[in-house]
Amino acid sequence: MVYIFVIMSGLNNKQIVNAINNKEDAKRMDEMLFEYSLKHLNMKHPPYLPLDMWWEKVQGNLEAGRIFCAVFDLKLSIVLLNYDSIEVATAYSKVVAVSKDNSIPILSQPIDIFYERVNLHRSANAYIIRYRAIFDKLMGLMVLLHSPVDYKDYIGAKSRKEKFTKIVSQHPKLFPTDSVNNLFTSIKMFDDKYRTSEVHSSGKLRKFTFSTNPDADEYFGFLRIDVWNFFIGTIRMIDKINLGLND
Repeated sequence: MVYIFVIMSGLNNKQIVNAINNKEDAKRMDEMLFEYSLKHLNMKHPPYLPLDMWWEKVQGNLEAGRIFCAVFDLKLSIVLLNYDSIEVATAYSKVVAVSKDNSIPILSQPIDIFYERVNLHRSANAYIIRYRAIFDKLMGLMVLLHSPVDYKDYIGAKSRKEKFTKIVSQHPKLFPTDSVNNLFTSIKMFDDKYRTSEVHSSGKLRKFTFSTNPDADEYFGFLRIDVWNFFIGTIRMIDKINLGLND
C-alpha cells in the first residue's frame, strides 16, 4: 500500500492524507464521495464538513494536518454510517416480513432469512461501534480546534470521554457549553444502552437479531431520527463556528 505524505503550510509534522494535495483535490474528493453515495446508497451525500473549505480554513494553522485529517475522517464516517443504517433497515424489513408468523422457529425459516439475520446483526453491530467512535472523533476535533495544546493528552488518555470532560472544565470559555453538555448526555445514553454491552460484554444485540420476531422499538432505537439529528446538529455547529456556514 502506498501513502502520499502531505505537509500542509504551517505544519511541522507529517500527516497521511491519501491523494489530497491542494484545495482542488479536496473538492474532488467531496465530489467523488457524493457520487459514491448516489451509486451505492441511492442518496445525496450530506453537504456537511466541505473538504475544500476546511482545507482553506486550516492553512497556516500549526495543527493544519491533524485538523484536516480529523475532518476528513469524520466525513468518511458519515458516509459509512449512512451505509450501515441502510443495511440495518434493509435486513430488518426482510426478517420481519417472514417472522410475522411467530409459529415458525428461526431454524425452520428459509436459509435466506437466516442470512439476513446475520446481515442484520453485522450491520447493526457496525453501526453501534462506528456511531460511538464518531463521538470520540468529534471530541478530538473540538480539542484540536479549541485547545490544541491538550490534544496529545486527549489522544493518549485511557478514557477520552473523561479526559475531554477535564479539558472542557479547565477551559470553559473555549468550548460551546450547551453543545458539550448535550454531547456528554448523548454519549452516556448511548454507552449505557448499546455500546457497553456490545463492546465489553456478551452483548444484547443478538437477543433481538435472533429472536423469532425482532422488535425495532425495543432495541433498534439507535436508528431513531432524533439520535441522528443530534449528531448532524453537532457537525453543523462545528461548520458554523469555524467556516461561518449557516444552516
